[in-house]
Amino acid sequence: ANDLAGIADATEYLASSGYLSGDVVASLYNSAGIKYFNAKDFARAAGLFQKATAVDPKNADAFRLLGEATNSLGKPAEAAPPKPAFGPGDDA
Repeated sequence: ANDLAGIADATEYLASSGYLSGDVVASLYNSAGIKYFNAKDFARAAGLFQKATAVDPKNADAFRLLGEATNSLGKPAEAAPPKPAFGPGDDA
């Protein structure tokens, strides 16, 4: 059986360890969020995807997943993409 709370707790523990880079932590948050999304817990999924975007603001998958979860919560206006983390002329 899937232990969703355990997965989320382990992700939080690893994220706070300081041993992993932002992109790896974002990937962990995305993976945990997908588990919650598939279990139809869209609010928890959105929270995890939001954390992924915070630690890796250039992670397109995290923003896409956040949009899907937010839209599934019936909040399509909040699912609109945010301002890009970088703009024209900035180094990407």
